[in-house]
Amino acid sequence: SAVGEAALELELFGQRSVSGAASDGPGLLEEAHGGTLFLDEVAALTPALQARLLRALQERQVRRAGGGAPALVDLRLVVASTADLAAEVA
Repeated sequence: SAVGEAALELELFGQRSVSGAASDGPGLLEEAHGGTLFLDEVAALTPALQARLLRALQERQVRRAGGGAPALVDLRLVVASTADLAAEVA
C-alpha cells in the first residue's frame, strides 16, 4: 500500500520509452521468466492491476509500459494475502 499503482505497474511490467531513459527495463514478471515470483498482499492490488496481471498470466506474455512487442514469460506465481478473500469476493 506504500507504493502507488503506477509505480507498482512499472515494477511488475517494466517500462519502455522512445527516449531510452535509464529507467527502461524489464519488470519483475519478465525477470522471473523460468522461475518463481512471490507477491505478498495480492488483494491490495487495485482491480485494474489484478486484471492486467491475470491477462498476463493467461496470455503468458507481458507488455511493458510505453508499448513495444510483448515479451513471452513462463513463470510460476505464488501469492499471499492476509485478507479474507472469500469475504472480499462476496
